[in-house]
Amino acid sequence: MVEILVNIIIVLLIIGFLVTIHELGHFLSAKYFKVKVEAFAIGLGPKIFGKTIGETEYRINMFPLGGYVKILGEGDEVLDSSETKNPRNFKNIGRWKQVVILLAGVTMNLIFAISIYYGFIISSSYKWELGEQARTFKPVVGKISLERKGDVKYSEVAKDGMAQQAQLPNSGTIVSIDGKELKYSYEFREYVTERKGENVLLKVCSTSCSDYNVTVSKEGKVGLYIPSNYRIFLDYTDSKAISGVGHSLNLLKLITERLSTIFSEAKVSGDYTEVANNLSGPIGIYLIVEAFKQYGFLTLLGLTADLSFTLAVMNILPIPALDGGRVLLIALEKIFGKYWNRKIEAYAINISFLLLLLLMVGIMFKDIIFFNDLRELLR
Repeated sequence: MVEILVNIIIVLLIIGFLVTIHELGHFLSAKYFKVKVEAFAIGLGPKIFGKTIGETEYRINMFPLGGYVKILGEGDEVLDSSETKNPRNFKNIGRWKQVVILLAGVTMNLIFAISIYYGFIISSSYKWELGEQARTFKPVVGKISLERKGDVKYSEVAKDGMAQQAQLPNSGTIVSIDGKELKYSYEFREYVTERKGENVLLKVCSTSCSDYNVTVSKEGKVGLYIPSNYRIFLDYTDSKAISGVGHSLNLLKLITERLSTIFSEAKVSGDYTEVANNLSGPIGIYLIVEAFKQYGFLTLLGLTADLSFTLAVMNILPIPALDGGRVLLIALEKIFGKYWNRKIEAYAINISFLLLLLLMVGIMFKDIIFFNDLRELLR
């Protein structure tokens, strides 16, 4: 029970911190441009605590899963005439100032994430380790480098597989295939995949070295369990000065490519399970904290940076209820040279906010239903 409470507290601290720095960006930029800030709130729902200092009420609300800054005229479509004409109304300042205020939250999240990335990259000699799927990734900044851990070895022979039929030893080192020396384990997998149904000559060393003639199956396999013998890094040694910013761009590209692949595969198969599995909310964050807090503060700090970056990317999306959507509306006003119907704009913002809220609730229910599966996946 104590461990559960500790995990919950860590999650709430992370979410609270990220929301606070995001809203602080809106707050500080609004104050800088002398726009009236009516409230600064951490959390959603009913107010637990509030204190007014100057013209701003500072609140702590019941549900610590969000927050907001209440700026005069920003989202207010029905105001009395005095407030409508108030020069400190958000609607009455220049559009570029409005954009700065709207993007200040995203900027704060990015500054935090990039700062942490710089620290981690510098401390790891300007290299950031990635997973197997990133081997063919083409980074925006830096390069992909491979660090060899040892020879190409197999640890097991599949029962009734082609390798067993060729009488390969139960474990060994694959020196070459068809005379081609192997350096990395992926070279073996790629080679046999392209030679389905063909014979290949393997030079294998166990207690001694011998050649084995093996037939590749129609599935492009030979029945050997070959663990990866290398590590993959994003290498920033040639771009140290911009490594933190560059890493953010690389993460954005990785996320975009990953989501594109998932949606494409789901569209072809008609199975959107994998799409759902890649969407998670506070419960998913809880499970990640539960799985990784054993690795210490720095791991949790890295997780917080990743979440901060994700929050920035989410908020820049062109959805009316989000910062990016508000900026888009301002840009369209500038392009067409007139203001929107404020009631229609309010409806668009409120409806999109409701849909986002329903999506969040749906994701939370999904995480609850598959709680044990997600926990097992992270072990």
